[in-house]
Amino acid sequence: MRSVVVLAVAMLIGPAAHTVAAAASETPGCTLASGQIAAVARVLSPQSLLLADGREVLLSSILAPVGETAGSDSQSWAPEREAREALEGLVRDNAIEISPTGLKIDRYGRSIAHVFAVGGGKRLWLSGALVESGNARVDASNSDGACVPDLLLRETGARRQRAGLWQNPVYAIRSAANTRDLKRLFDSFQIVDGRIAAVALIKSRVYLNFGDNWRWDFTAGVTLPKGTERDQITLKLKALQGRRVRVRGWVEPRNGPFLSINNLDAIELLDP
Repeated sequence: MRSVVVLAVAMLIGPAAHTVAAAASETPGCTLASGQIAAVARVLSPQSLLLADGREVLLSSILAPVGETAGSDSQSWAPEREAREALEGLVRDNAIEISPTGLKIDRYGRSIAHVFAVGGGKRLWLSGALVESGNARVDASNSDGACVPDLLLRETGARRQRAGLWQNPVYAIRSAANTRDLKRLFDSFQIVDGRIAAVALIKSRVYLNFGDNWRWDFTAGVTLPKGTERDQITLKLKALQGRRVRVRGWVEPRNGPFLSINNLDAIELLDP
């Protein structure tokens, strides 16, 4: 994951929250390096591939639906099944090109990368295609930040069209004001909208408080890096007080509902 130091200058890209891509593009609007060509042995999950050489690759910057987190199993949970089938269709009869990210390897030994399906003179970005078709959400924690704004555009379009998983209320955007709802969603990945009531710096973390009382209201916490960039990032985050934002990540109990942010791409500014 790219540190918040690197992302500080590019944080909070407002237009991504307001603009929808006019048409699907096969390649991202951001710049990705060309990579190694490989063959797929099989699809392991809606966002991971087993290569013919035995390596496993996890698609960067997205989170595909998983039945287990919705209280179901993989075979009976339609969003997971449909996402897997979508990925299988994208790589079927195609080679893939692996564009490496700064993340390299996850804790399960999988290479984290942007992957393209290549064949017939075409080059299709898998993460972008899955998000655009509503078969995945953007996950900034699984990203080096290179293409998150592009993916957010695609996600906004898919959500407005109620494509794929966006038809399912399990994946609805949550209100930061509805703490009762958020408390039911502990240990799940959520996208939360709200207006920041207060910003507080405590030790090495900036807390974005979405209510008057941090003891039970929703809070997002941004872990700060060491060094001189820390003050710059803190000032940017303090400037969010009173602004409406959208944050994403895993909700956990810490006083009230809490969401930890280690990558500033997880914050979208919704105010014009």
